[in-house]
Amino acid sequence: MKNKLNNKYIGTSFKKDLNEKLKNDEEFKILFEKERFLRNIAENLSSLRKNKGLTQSEVADKSQMKQSAIARLESLKNTRLPSLEMLNKIANTLDKKIVLSFQNL
Repeated sequence: MKNKLNNKYIGTSFKKDLNEKLKNDEEFKILFEKERFLRNIAENLSSLRKNKGLTQSEVADKSQMKQSAIARLESLKNTRLPSLEMLNKIANTLDKKIVLSFQNL
C-alpha cells in the first residue's frame, strides 16, 4: 500500500533520522547537545536534592543563591547554561564534586 501522506519520515526509525540530522546539521547538533546537558543537570540536581531530603529553598540558602535559581536549573524548560561557579556551590551543598571530562564524539 502506497503512503498517502508522502512523508519521507513515515516508515523510518526516529533514531536513524536523528543520527542523520546530528551528523549533517552542525547547528542542530550544538542545540541538541545543549539540551541534553541541561536535561542532565535538571535531572541530577533534582534527584540529588531529594535524596538529601532538602527543599529547593534549603539548597538555595546553603548555596547562597535564590530559590528561583534552583527551580530554574531543575526545570526542563530552562534554556540558560549555568556557570561552573554556580554548579560548584550547589555541588558543595549536596556534598558532591563536579567532574568535567572531554569524551570522543
